[in-house]
Parts: sequence; structure tokens; C-alpha cells
Amino acid sequence: MRHRSLSGEDKWRILQHDGFACAWCGNTTKTKLDVGHIVPHSRGGTEHLNNLAASCAQCNRDTGTTVNVPARFCTDEVDSLGWRTWKRWGSWVLQWLPDSRRGEPQTIWEKCFDGDNSCDISLTFQPLDYWIALERVHDSSWHDHLECKTWMRRGRSEEADEYYQDRNWNDFCAGIEFARTLIYPPSKARR
Repeated sequence: MRHRSLSGEDKWRILQHDGFACAWCGNTTKTKLDVGHIVPHSRGGTEHLNNLAASCAQCNRDTGTTVNVPARFCTDEVDSLGWRTWKRWGSWVLQWLPDSRRGEPQTIWEKCFDGDNSCDISLTFQPLDYWIALERVHDSSWHDHLECKTWMRRGRSEEADEYYQDRNWNDFCAGIEFARTLIYPPSKARR
């Protein structure tokens, strides 16, 4: 796939947003900052501003083909399996698994993905731990699939059910739309 190059204006906006410091190491003394991808091109990563951050050459090289969310972009939430929270929309959380967990015995979470250790970022409904791997966020069936889940409603009365369902549904929509900005749909990524 041919990737568009960023305009000077977009690069400036990203560098300015990140305080003219590498988003990964924080160094401001490097001679040249560029823009790096959180989800790399090789994993289908887009050129959307949500997927880009200021990066020094060393950090850009070090991240290579792995998903690497800068720690300062994340919240302080880390679950018992080592997954870090990047963004939160109510009960829906965008999480990623830092490389430090690679090569360790499979967790229950990883077994849910048929042992695919390449899954390192997901949109998760908490506390029920319903996961959508980033690679699957463009599937068109999520809305229909989740619409029938009773746990999207967690109230005691009909009014409360409607309120929670609307809130959970709106949170899901916001989370999935953000996640879709990070990765190209499979059909577009293959071109």
C-alpha cells in the first residue's frame, strides 16, 4: 500500500501537540524530531493524527513493527495481566499490551484469541472483559452483534436499562470510531 506523506502543517501540529519532545523518551535535545506511528504501517497503521506522535530517530527505529503507545499517552491503569489503558469511554477501554509481556506463557486473555500473540491492542468492555482486537474494529457486524447483548444494559428498571444501554452504546460507538482511525480497513490495507 502506498502511504501518503504528511504535510508540513500536519507534522508541525503533531510536534507542537507533543511539546517538541519525543513522545516515547521525552528527549528534547535530539537534533531532529520526526513523526512516528503508534500502530506501524506494517500492521495496517494509518496516517490519522490519532496514530501519530513526535518521535526521535532512535525511538522510531526501536518501535519497529510493534504497536507502541507512549506511556505518557496512557492512564495509570494497568490490569492484572499487564494491559495498559490508553483511552477510556465509560466502560469501554482501549488497552494495549507492552512488549515486555511478549514471550511469557499465554494468559487467559491471549487464549481467547486462539493463541495469537500478535494481538496487542484491543477495545475492551469492563468489567465483563469483552474484547475486540484492533485488527477487527472494521468488521461491519459489531453494531448488530452488540445490540443483542444483555450486558449492554445494567439497570434495575426499564428507565435505568434504557439509560445504561444508551450510555454504553454511545461509549462503544466513540471507542470504535477512535480505534478505526488507527488502522486501515483490511481491503484498503492490501492495496
